[in-house]
Amino acid sequence: MIERAKSPKDLLARLEEQREVMRQHATVLPPEQRDERVRKARQDPFYFFETYFPHYCQDDFAEFHEELLDEANKPGINALAAPRGFGKSALVTTMETARRVVFGITPFQIIVKETKESARDEVAFIQLELEDNPRIIADFGLMKRHGDWEEGDFVSTTNCRVLSLGIGQTLRGKRYRQYRPARIVIDDPEKDKHVKNPRLVKEQVEWFFDAAFPALDPSEESILTWLGTLISKRSALALCMKRKGVNKRIWSAWKNTKKGLKSLFPSRFTVARLKQIKQLVGSRTWRKEYMNDPSDDPNSTFQEKMIHRYNEAEVDPEKIVFIAVACDPSLNSDAASDYKAIIPIRVLSEFRGMKGPWYLIKSPWVRQATLEEMFAAFFERFRRFAPTAMGLEIHAWQRLLKKDITRWEQKEGVRLPIYGLKAKVNKEARITRLQPLLERGVLLFEETDDPDVEELVEQFLGFDEPSVPDDGPDATEMTMCLCERRTSGAGRVEVW
Repeated sequence: MIERAKSPKDLLARLEEQREVMRQHATVLPPEQRDERVRKARQDPFYFFETYFPHYCQDDFAEFHEELLDEANKPGINALAAPRGFGKSALVTTMETARRVVFGITPFQIIVKETKESARDEVAFIQLELEDNPRIIADFGLMKRHGDWEEGDFVSTTNCRVLSLGIGQTLRGKRYRQYRPARIVIDDPEKDKHVKNPRLVKEQVEWFFDAAFPALDPSEESILTWLGTLISKRSALALCMKRKGVNKRIWSAWKNTKKGLKSLFPSRFTVARLKQIKQLVGSRTWRKEYMNDPSDDPNSTFQEKMIHRYNEAEVDPEKIVFIAVACDPSLNSDAASDYKAIIPIRVLSEFRGMKGPWYLIKSPWVRQATLEEMFAAFFERFRRFAPTAMGLEIHAWQRLLKKDITRWEQKEGVRLPIYGLKAKVNKEARITRLQPLLERGVLLFEETDDPDVEELVEQFLGFDEPSVPDDGPDATEMTMCLCERRTSGAGRVEVW
């Protein structure tokens, strides 16, 4: 992976260093064998890489690299995770992009990284190969027609454009002549600090599906590939992998075989070397950076392993003994303000052949919305579930909602079984008490594509982060108070 230059001057210096490396390793080959080389290079990508990029191919390719290139070149959406330092960026982002330019395969490609500057640097090194690689020039001629490394945007003599962008930048209207981009590679844009912010993760996932994918050429051969390492179970790459229709593949630095451990990239990382790395970096970093199996922060209040799911087909309606719905509104009615949350929970006397109580969250509503939208969702849950109890937390300002509730009751022609919930301890302590219920697997989330369910899960997993909303977990705790009042007599419930 090309590291971002500190300044334009730094990038120029690094390009000059790379130019010298090229001239030392990629010396001109016998001209009488040119036609045969070009023929083989056109048929075999790895022959092309080894012949024209010897300075990138210091170690022998592994079977893994053939698999990686095959997966990265599959038409459609690809989400691929490989260990750090195993040559994924050099292969897919640098050499494969250059190959497609040299042979005029893909008229318009876009390289996306964490920032515009880091993507620009990556494209500058690709451009350098096409301008100054002695072997490429000797066998294919000069490749660059126009464009400058400072722009991160160039066009080749084979009429191919390569453009650099930072993740989140607009893709709307990006074209080269009549062509929309037919290949977009998002290369390792995530950092540890990013995955700790669920809102940023969500924005990256939305950009991937809502901006990058629609920007592709409509041809069935177009490719959108996210290439990276799974640094968190809630990273953008991990969430992309969960989407239906996405081709996903995960590789680990080694695997157990009948003959013992086998390295994924033996010419660079022997098993002995990998064992040494594991000892040096520690188990947690090893799992994240090399095995693509990140573990939860052991200090997190709520962890991925505590998130248990159920399928609606498992639920026996005869075993439902109580249904409660609670709402956590926010003071502002502006849709861009705090999240508002409505959490229905069904209490089952028996589930999966075991006695309860079991608590199944069903159709939560966790959104940034207006108060009127919240009331509409609140009354819709009443009509759908016919709950025995519905709750709102009692604060001075929330008492003002009584008029709105009454107005909606008159409008809908119903009377809600509504209760007030007093806060006897602070919010953090109230929400934290749900931890054992989640850990034991008696408080479950539905297995569904519903984005509100995933938003609720995100808020639980990000509970310890100040930037993460907690309205969903708070409303869940409120609903549990109503449920516990029914099942054990405990709680903080009073008549509204």
